[in-house]
Amino acid sequence: MQIRHQPALLQVHLKKLERAGLVTADLELSPDGKALKFYRAAPFSLLLTPEVIAAAATTLTTDPKEQ
Repeated sequence: MQIRHQPALLQVHLKKLERAGLVTADLELSPDGKALKFYRAAPFSLLLTPEVIAAAATTLTTDPKEQ
């Protein structure tokens, strides 16, 4: 999958996700010797209960100014 991105901004967010344990990163060398960093989603589980959904629902808004 290819996405359009701003490399500096993408790196900031990937580093935050890595620190949070949501992605892992591996360094690999390309054939020309350049170091490449590959990110992968880390395994995780999320338990959704009625209480969790109700708490999340209180944070929703329909006001575009708040999004």
